Amino acid sequence: MSNNPQKFNGGEYVDKARDAARDNPDKARSAIDKVQEAANRRTGGKFGSLIDKAGDFVEDKLGLPEEKAAEDTTPAPKDAGAPAPKPQAPAPKQDSAPRESGQSDSTGGGVLPG
Repeated sequence: MSNNPQKFNGGEYVDKARDAARDNPDKARSAIDKVQEAANRRTGGKFGSLIDKAGDFVEDKLGLPEEKAAEDTTPAPKDAGAPAPKPQAPAPKQDSAPRESGQSDSTGGGVLPG
């Protein structure tokens, strides 16, 4: 036995893990996310951005496709050529105070002069 530490050469194990991750990218990404969440809990969230970067690094080394590419594979809506609907203005805020009799709704509860 030698006191020199033995270097780890995962070779075939790393290749098997990479192949499994490529065959099941959703499961691999889910496992990576769980590890990231556990690391965030253990560190109290102090290293959240560093942990996120590490997760991205692992995904890259495993050869997982980008998440955007996975989202872009959804079929386009039937009206893909139609223009997008115009955004609607928010509804006017209604006064919740009780109205006195004789007041008109068209003036916002005020009484018309006259």
